[in-house]
Amino acid sequence: MSAPVDLVLGALEMARGGRFAEICDLFAPPLRPLVTPEGLAAGWNAELARQGPVTSVGVPLTEPTGTGVVVVKVAVSCEHGGFALVAPVTDQGQLAGLQLAPPGAAEPIAPWEPPEYADPRSFDEHEVRLGTDELAVDGTVSVPRRAGPLPAVVLLAGSGSLDRDETIGRNKPFKDVAWGLATQGVACSDSTR
Repeated sequence: MSAPVDLVLGALEMARGGRFAEICDLFAPPLRPLVTPEGLAAGWNAELARQGPVTSVGVPLTEPTGTGVVVVKVAVSCEHGGFALVAPVTDQGQLAGLQLAPPGAAEPIAPWEPPEYADPRSFDEHEVRLGTDELAVDGTVSVPRRAGPLPAVVLLAGSGSLDRDETIGRNKPFKDVAWGLATQGVACSDSTR
């Protein structure tokens, strides 16, 4: 098993054993002040009150995010139902979150599909670097197949562990916007620092 999977399965076993203070220590340092053993215990116990005791733990699924974070998903079966434990793990081997989600959240994410309004035949994409030195950002530019000059937009990803497409699950909102704009004749670069 991988280190992220071992970390999440370890946290799951700690929760089953009521060792919530130990789970707090697994979080990335900036998150530790925000996570309390009492809060973790309240969430865990509320879920078990609805679902009943844990009867089995499924095979973990990992999904890289492209940002150094790996999301680990584990299906947990209970006496009266079940839930998914979803936990992003940093490349330093620390928890970046912990969520008790509906059972379907433990399934693989379907691949991204272009939005209906985008026509990938109407533009080309290239990797670019915008700026220089410490202000430089890498990105993907979508350039319409039209004679220029063309209007252009640069989309910069927000803070946190997001990629240039602002990927969340199977959603890629910046890529959707870039492809839509390029289809309409506007060059667009989605970039991240």
